[in-house]
Amino acid sequence: MAATALKRTSTRPPAAPAQRAQARAACYLNLAQCLRPPHDPALVAAMGSDLVPDLREALVTLGDPPELRESVRRLEQALAEPGAGDRLLRDYTWLFLTPPYRVDLNAGLYLDGALMGPSVQQLVQLYRRHGVEKGSAFHDLPDHIALLLEFSAMLWAKAAESLQGGDRTQAESMLRDQAWLLARHYLGWMSTLATRIDAVGEGRTGATVYAGLTALVTAIAELEFADIRHLLAAEDTGPTPQAMVRQELPPVPPRQAVCGGCGEPFTLQGERAAIHARLEEAGLDASHVAICKRCGTG
Repeated sequence: MAATALKRTSTRPPAAPAQRAQARAACYLNLAQCLRPPHDPALVAAMGSDLVPDLREALVTLGDPPELRESVRRLEQALAEPGAGDRLLRDYTWLFLTPPYRVDLNAGLYLDGALMGPSVQQLVQLYRRHGVEKGSAFHDLPDHIALLLEFSAMLWAKAAESLQGGDRTQAESMLRDQAWLLARHYLGWMSTLATRIDAVGEGRTGATVYAGLTALVTAIAELEFADIRHLLAAEDTGPTPQAMVRQELPPVPPRQAVCGGCGEPFTLQGERAAIHARLEEAGLDASHVAICKRCGTG
């Protein structure tokens, strides 16, 4: 998957499924670039000038969902902070690249409690089935959030092309793979990632931007499955992503934990309890999963 640059597009509000798919692809591609290390000054400039208008244009195409509109508004506020562009690289490095790593951007550490675990191997197989692999210029693992987002952009772009060409079978194949990604990789850890960035960011401007970006990804994923069902126009597309996640994580009773944000005890339930149990069983730090409701919504 080659690196691409943020680019303004001119799209009219669509009436066709193919145009909605194109808008999804544009959202994912822009977000993928913004979650790579911001070494390129052109990328930093585009985040400040083009990102929010491009996202809003895509949201109009998608019907302007109020949940996404609010996420974009919060991201716009973070990017508008004085000197935000100058702080992105410093805060990205501080959050994600400098030991001790405050936040991990790799899905496997959340889903498997380890690097290159079963979920990542499944992801690599999916990449290969679509004829893509991690580029040598990208110095991270194949489950890095930027690669996941870029792969989703590719799936939606292929779906749009297939819909435009009348190849419904190919379009359904792309969308079913995206539904699997939503269930297995996005909804299994993205909200935890966004909460963790917000909790450890210490009010840094760049951290607020990255918390906003990952929160937007979470909001997109939570709404997207319904759009896939609409595009497929079928009732047999399988369980919802939330149900699929529950099927893949073994049942775990509620667990007592200490919040990684405020340090207060609270009870973990559901899939977060399952992920927390996996990490602790592996002897790994599980504090990024243990975020109480107050810290997660503050």
